[in-house]
Amino acid sequence: MKWKTRSLLVIVMLLFASQGWADPLEQWRVRNESYLNAVTYANDTFVAVSGGANGTILTSPDGKVWTERWSKAGSYLYGVAFGNSTFVAVGWAGQVVTSPDGVTWTERDTGTEHGLYAVTYGNQTFVAVGWPEIVMTSPDGITWTPRWYGVDETLWGVTYANKTFVAVGDYGRVLTSTNGKKWMSVWTGIDYHLSAVTYHYKAALFAAVGQGGTVVTSEDGIAWNDQSSGVDSYLWGIKRAARTFVAVGDNGTIITSPDGVTWTKRPSGTSNGLYGAAFGRRTFVLVGDSGTILQSARVPLPE
Repeated sequence: MKWKTRSLLVIVMLLFASQGWADPLEQWRVRNESYLNAVTYANDTFVAVSGGANGTILTSPDGKVWTERWSKAGSYLYGVAFGNSTFVAVGWAGQVVTSPDGVTWTERDTGTEHGLYAVTYGNQTFVAVGWPEIVMTSPDGITWTPRWYGVDETLWGVTYANKTFVAVGDYGRVLTSTNGKKWMSVWTGIDYHLSAVTYHYKAALFAAVGQGGTVVTSEDGIAWNDQSSGVDSYLWGIKRAARTFVAVGDNGTIITSPDGVTWTKRPSGTSNGLYGAAFGRRTFVLVGDSGTILQSARVPLPE
């Protein structure tokens, strides 16, 4: 089967003109306008996945010029990750598609019709999570095994760091695992939904975000502390890179933090919801509603 591609119209708008040096996280450019749920950077490629009914995927070598791909998923895609030389995207009704390069995609059979909302890679294992509180694992993105089934709650985000998988979901629920097979359920002490989680290696800290501007942090994924984000927008995504947390959410919300404790709100120039973040080529790329893609100015490398 031939794969159809077409170059997307790239809308470039300098949101904050400046002379001389300016904070790169105060400067964002709009790169595209279709409905995007998540983005990752690996193998010299940004890959963003779409909430469109055809499971559209966009790729870019630099965050500026994007090309639309047909993933063959035929359903909404919500999460994407890279590991074992493979991109894996997950979505509604148990949809999983894989690609070695972000261009050519193959549909995989997961054996479930439960929605999968996020995926990560670590410890030689892909872990996908979703509804209702489902966890599935795979060594290669092709063969999948169910590891945990809950009742009504949804797991929205998952990451791997510090030899631990951490998944987050409804009502402050967290699952942790060292191998992806056996999981322990813990509670963060808050009742708000959590939508995404990441890890800051310099600060040795997990950070999760969610409903009502919620930010919670943990050193081990088990004991969590509530932090003040300074915003009340629903936060949907978080990424740690260049010693900085970047969290995004409804109404174009962007907040950043060096340590997960002190947060600064940044201007985005858009009121569209932002759902995912990635870092590559020394820039953050954010994706969201109406196909919004924002790209920061180049971020100085940490000393």
